[in-house]
Amino acid sequence: MDTIVKEIRDCAAALSRIADMLAKQEQPPEAAAPTLEEVRTVLAELSRNGLTVQVRELLQKHGADRLSKVNPAEYAAILKEAESLGK
Repeated sequence: MDTIVKEIRDCAAALSRIADMLAKQEQPPEAAAPTLEEVRTVLAELSRNGLTVQVRELLQKHGADRLSKVNPAEYAAILKEAESLGK
């Protein structure tokens, strides 16, 4: 009986390790934060396409009158919102 209990515990430990490995694999990799240059490129293209006013409003919404004054933590949100401007 002791042998069976030990084997069951060993199996449980192995299953726990497998579950931990699977949980780590399921987590999506974190995307790299957008750079100033990436945001500038997208916003410049929108401006060239006649959306200068909307780009300016987007920057103001994020607390700045020009991109260089925007908090880098806002770059991802700006890019996401900029996608809807181009549609």
